[in-house]
Parts: sequence; structure tokens; C-alpha cells
Amino acid sequence: MKFFRPLDLTFKGAVEFTDANAGQTTKTLDFTEIVKFTDWRDRDAAEILAKDGITLENLYGVKTIYVADKDQWTTKLNQDDDITKTKLLANYGDRGLDMTGGTALVLPPSALIPGFKAYDVNHLPSFTYTTQQRAFKTYDVRVPVKVGYSWGTFDDYITVTIKGTLNNDTNNTRRK
Repeated sequence: MKFFRPLDLTFKGAVEFTDANAGQTTKTLDFTEIVKFTDWRDRDAAEILAKDGITLENLYGVKTIYVADKDQWTTKLNQDDDITKTKLLANYGDRGLDMTGGTALVLPPSALIPGFKAYDVNHLPSFTYTTQQRAFKTYDVRVPVKVGYSWGTFDDYITVTIKGTLNNDTNNTRRK
């Protein structure tokens, strides 16, 4: 008999960009920085992994991280948007946020999830943001993810925050 040690997954919102800060900014998804795994004993999985020197795959059965294709990302770019439903690309076009790199996995057809790409847990992709040519206020983009175990998957999301344009005059004041 094999016992599975389920994990609670919390994305800590560590992916953040500021518009007009640089022409292009890249943030690598480091698993230990953007997620917090807590096991069934309420212990931090990162501490256990660091102490014992074993992998998520071996200790918890985590096999794959699935990240939704860009056309599935949602946003609250405008006040009236519903971040659970408003598709970024369909409603606003390309806003300069992309995902690149990582080690994509080649999986058998039975393990594929339509609309998602599968990545090696230890080699996740990076978010890249290209500054836009227009001013705007801070908004969020929600990127759906699935964590694949040997026994199934569960859903979550990464929230990417795009901070408003630097020196954006949102109060209609003028500098003297």
C-alpha cells in the first residue's frame, strides 16, 4: 500500500511588473518563490525538501505543472471586468505579457489537458512583460494552472500584477 501526501497549493502573487519601468522585463517562475506548498500535517513542503534533499516528485507525487494557453488568461483591466471570466486576449488584445522558456514535457495523449501546456516541475517558464505605449492603472491577469499528481490534478491560478504606468498622472495634477 502506498500513501499519498496531498499538498495545499497557494500562489503567493510574486509575479509583478511595473509599466514604463524598462522596455522589457522578465521574471522567472521559481517554484519556491511563487508557491507555497503545505502538506497534510500543515508543514511547509519547501522546508522539508531543503532539509531532506528530495524532490516534489519523490516526496509528494507531483509530476507536472500545466499552464493555460494565453487565450485562457483572464483580467480585471477595467473596473467592470470580472477576473474569473474576462479573457485578456479576446477583449484587449496583446497587452505585452507573455510566457517563454521552461521545459515543456512530451506526454502521452491521455495525460494532455486541452488548452494547457505541461512543464517540468523543476523547469518552469518565465513571464515576460513589454512596456505598453499607453498609460493605465494597476491591473491583474489571472493565469490558470493545474498541478498534476500521479493520481490526478487540481486547479489553481497565478495572479500577475501589472502596476500602473510610472508617473501616470491619475489625479489630473500637474507638476510645477
